[in-house]
Amino acid sequence: MTLKCENCDYSFSFCTSEKVNKLHSINLAFVFGMRIIGKGHSAAQKFCSAINIDVPSKRAFGFLEKKIEFAASNVACNTMKEAALEIRSNETDTEFSQCGVSVDGTWQRRGYSSLNGCVSVISIDSGKVVIWCYGTPGCLSYFRTICVEMRKLQYVNFFGDGDSKGYASVKDIYGKNTVAKYECIGHIQKRVGTKLRKLKSKRKDLGGRGKLTDAFIDKLQNYYGIAIRDNVNNLQGMQWAVITVFFHCCSNAKQQMHDQCPVGPDSWCKCQQAVSKDKIYIDKSKGLSPNLINIIKPTYMELYDQNLSAKCLPGKTQNSNECFNGILWKFIPKDVFVSLTILRLGGYMAVTQFNKRFQGLIDILKHFGVTVGVLTLKDFSELDEIRKTDSKRHSLTVAKVARKKNILAKKKKMITNELIEGFGLAIHQNDHQARRRFVEWAQNEIAVVSDFHKRILFSDEAHFWLNGYVNKQNCRIWSEANPQVYVETPLHPEKLTVWCALWAGGIIGPYFFKNVEGHNVTVNGDRYRAIIANFFIPELNNHDVQELWFQHDGATCHTARPTIDLLKDTFGDRLISRFGPVNWPPRSCDLTPLDYFLWGYVKSLLYADKPQTLDHLEDNIRRVIADIRPQMLEKVIENWTSRLDYIRASRGSPMPEIIFKA
Repeated sequence: MTLKCENCDYSFSFCTSEKVNKLHSINLAFVFGMRIIGKGHSAAQKFCSAINIDVPSKRAFGFLEKKIEFAASNVACNTMKEAALEIRSNETDTEFSQCGVSVDGTWQRRGYSSLNGCVSVISIDSGKVVIWCYGTPGCLSYFRTICVEMRKLQYVNFFGDGDSKGYASVKDIYGKNTVAKYECIGHIQKRVGTKLRKLKSKRKDLGGRGKLTDAFIDKLQNYYGIAIRDNVNNLQGMQWAVITVFFHCCSNAKQQMHDQCPVGPDSWCKCQQAVSKDKIYIDKSKGLSPNLINIIKPTYMELYDQNLSAKCLPGKTQNSNECFNGILWKFIPKDVFVSLTILRLGGYMAVTQFNKRFQGLIDILKHFGVTVGVLTLKDFSELDEIRKTDSKRHSLTVAKVARKKNILAKKKKMITNELIEGFGLAIHQNDHQARRRFVEWAQNEIAVVSDFHKRILFSDEAHFWLNGYVNKQNCRIWSEANPQVYVETPLHPEKLTVWCALWAGGIIGPYFFKNVEGHNVTVNGDRYRAIIANFFIPELNNHDVQELWFQHDGATCHTARPTIDLLKDTFGDRLISRFGPVNWPPRSCDLTPLDYFLWGYVKSLLYADKPQTLDHLEDNIRRVIADIRPQMLEKVIENWTSRLDYIRASRGSPMPEIIFKA
């Protein structure tokens, strides 16, 4: 800041903050604060612009980051040395301490393409980080040096993922002292669901109502986890519990298999509780049939293996590592690429906070000799207290039950995202009768006029996005249960809305919905009526309209009174719609050739050259539809009659697979 005299040329300049080691403390604190919230120079520039202050240059900002990284490395290393001393507190200076550690690696980006990775080694006893290193090859190269020579520790018990490749690199690191491998019981518990879902995907006969549902798999997985946790350091009891919970979950009212469950009024099995109280127990669970039990039992029994159970005996998890990873990626957000300096800085800050809470971060500022303000000390202390309070609240039984209920509610909630691959659709009870009536009418017409089905103009619209997905209305899987398949999409994705009419004589279209300015829009009642009047009906001049029928589904934009009147003026009573003259059954996309053939076929060829603009996407749609051969359309329409036969034989049930393979 500079003070100038108005009467003379005298001026006096001074700093508003102290200067330590030729660095202004306010600049250090500013850069340090931005890194705490996981932001860099770009965010700092926006922040300073908003509050009308100068921002440090990018070069100065990076210079201060390197200074803070050096200080953070010293503080973090000291905290890890202190964590090692806690383990060695009962040993002499010349003795080695043996202990167990949980090891986990993490990448800044998912998959093997990420260049920024690191490994955390956390003591099972103290729950603190004793080793943190970045770059998988480097960390293994000096693992022995840090463990044995510097820390005088031997990590003889290795807790890691079941598929961890790091164990093979360190199992013989001490020579004769073999490192024992133990499993994270959380990962082992998840294997139950993974293996059973994989089996279910291979065996299509296992899915469906009353069979191997996702709800049953989740239930068995939870019981398996309880069986392990309740039998820590008891191998025989653990194996007995694992097989017991399997038969307990498979039991139902017709086939009760609770003989192996614990007996007595304190048993977790309600059947055994009822027996001890001389009461009749009514099993309301659906369980599994004997055939299904025999099919899934070999897969489940792989987790009954004695060697695997022995690795779960300590009952430990990698939750500490997961917690550390969460802290780490708050300092280094995963949505942006960072340099190695920032990776190290974020890692050292995460180690410091994990081992010594927020108060430990103050030591980084103190390393420069900066005088820490009263408010900084007060607020960091409050952050630690908030963390403790939240931790206690989250560990309450009520909170745990609430979390489980929320997870279950999310699983049961219908998918609301409009971009879904395989939308779960179940036929309503009253739909069967409507579908049977329509099928009976159509087959009677075909009996009178053999080529009647070739005279129907089927119509529909679909959305096509640049990201390669078709809207849910045109990509369905019939299911009683929600398949829970999500597709992430931008908030406002670019898309085209396309309308076509298909019959044995060809395809009329495509027509793209656009406003008067030429911008792509979605369909509504007025726009739909406009394409019927201005595009579709003029295209019919080359055909004998008196012989053709027109079909569209019961969407609200299709059934507006002016639109229906317009279609009746053209087709008379030869109109298949929600309100007649011939009623189209609801939820019958398996009877619409555009749904079971056209949109899926177009999508399979549309994105081959990865269109980058909507104009390119539109050209591809026109090209693919124009290239469809007449012979293919004839097969599609003939397939429609086979669908009528199936639906009639199944008394209105949907087709098991609605995608027509041309």
